[in-house]
Amino acid sequence: MNLLNLSPLLFGAGLVALAGGLYLLQQLRIRYTRIPVATTLFWAEAVRDAPVRVFRQRFKHWLAWLLCLLICALLWLGFADLRTDRSETANFYALILDGSAQSAVGNDFEISKQQLLNDVRSYPDQQREVYFAGEHNLKVLASDEETKVLKQRLDDQTPVSARSSVEDQLRLIARDAVNAENQVHVIVYGRSSIPPEVIDDLPDNVSVESRLPEDDSEFSNRGIVALGVGEPLSGAWDRVDVLIRVLQNNADAVTASDLTITVGEQVVSSDNLRAVEDSDFLLSDVLADGSQLNVSLAGEDDLEFDNEASLVLPTRRQIPVYLGANVPASILPALNADPALVIVPESEAEVAVLGPTDPPSTLPTFQVVAETAQEQAFEIGYVGPQDINSERALDRTIERLGLEQIDATAIAQEIERDISVRLHFGDQRFVSVWQPVVEDEFNFRESISFPLFISKSMRYLADEAPWYAYLAAGRQAIEQSAGTSLADTDALSELAVGTYFVRNATGEFELTDELPGVISLLDKTSTVGSLSPDIVDSGTSPTTSPYPLWELITWLMLLALALVFTEWYIYQRRLMP
Repeated sequence: MNLLNLSPLLFGAGLVALAGGLYLLQQLRIRYTRIPVATTLFWAEAVRDAPVRVFRQRFKHWLAWLLCLLICALLWLGFADLRTDRSETANFYALILDGSAQSAVGNDFEISKQQLLNDVRSYPDQQREVYFAGEHNLKVLASDEETKVLKQRLDDQTPVSARSSVEDQLRLIARDAVNAENQVHVIVYGRSSIPPEVIDDLPDNVSVESRLPEDDSEFSNRGIVALGVGEPLSGAWDRVDVLIRVLQNNADAVTASDLTITVGEQVVSSDNLRAVEDSDFLLSDVLADGSQLNVSLAGEDDLEFDNEASLVLPTRRQIPVYLGANVPASILPALNADPALVIVPESEAEVAVLGPTDPPSTLPTFQVVAETAQEQAFEIGYVGPQDINSERALDRTIERLGLEQIDATAIAQEIERDISVRLHFGDQRFVSVWQPVVEDEFNFRESISFPLFISKSMRYLADEAPWYAYLAAGRQAIEQSAGTSLADTDALSELAVGTYFVRNATGEFELTDELPGVISLLDKTSTVGSLSPDIVDSGTSPTTSPYPLWELITWLMLLALALVFTEWYIYQRRLMP
């Protein structure tokens, strides 16, 4: 049991003060004194001289004093707000209002919000919390706050174009409830779809219920659920193919004429769209010049957030390469086979490829050197701080370069030296490799990893900007230049986009080095209106009453009132002085 308004020490001090005060009042009460008088002539004088209050006499009315003290103690206990429902084993209730794109259908959000406001009064203040699950999870009512402030806070919230973050909040609740002894009940308000694996991973003391909006209208919608770019089927280096996927639920099928596509300021004719499947459309050979591509879907439906989607096209350009006079002939086929590389004079180049005896260049350099020129077979220069992120990125990249396909033992035996890789952190990028490693007599030259290693090295040296297949709300960015860059996929994606966390809402933002980025909804669950089959709908009111009809404080007040009536009755019967 706990006292919410007073500390136990202050409560005890109050009881002592009440007992002392009542004792003093008993001593100060008017006392009746019997004085015999000889005649009535002396009556007035006797009344005048008789003492009304007499101190330091034996306290005679202990029962009356105890009755008054009990009444006052009950009232003092009620003021202290004694609670028995804050123990470690008491039930706890987390109420979540979904404010994602799914809740923006018709009046669903307002209906769910009013349901929550009606229900929250049924839960003990100290055993409930309320969250708003929009772009991020926001606690709008803590367990020690009055319910009256909730309505004002929810009035400031509206549905946002974002994937549902309810499952993220469930994971946080489950993490906190793992070692708890009490039962945690989660009630979700809105049409949230929670993956079954999230429900299955909840601990045994966490249960989830849903409160669906009371709306019998049929959900009719169609929206864009995928928009991404990929390598072109034509093989053109400076082009990309764009895939658009549109789904519908209780609505007409989408045709190419329903889609409006713009690249920069230019409108793309629907005749350029090719239907791949019932719901997929392909836009081929779009110039990869860094423009923003926008797609909009015509017509009215129940959800507006999924009628538009955007992405920033990658910037794919040829890399000007200066070729030294003494570059080993074994490297030339790999350079000529890469359509992204063009051989130019040194004054026009961004990357230099040099042989063992070529003079040094001020450009980022791929250089073949004699084995006596450096300690390790492969040395890679990196520009930037030497921290855990850069080291991890390059370490994992080295593992994916295909170097494991080299018969390092055979080469080491042939040249009588170990084959290893070393990283250098400095002010310029470079890739340096022993000449015997790239010679024809070794298996690295004939392996499939050799041209990939050359291509990746050129893009690394040119510091090519990363590009992404898509940027969708609530999903991790997929970096597409991993196959053509030394940088590791996951690390480059995180460092460039800043997505150590997943961005949950749509909108524009800037990547590293001021590269533009646009996040679209692309959420199949919101478009087709999926619901979680593993969550029980709790109906129109809480399944159980978590708060007793009569609180302990109510019983205390009733008992105090009954004692007051008892005292009045006793006094009227002249059984109490």
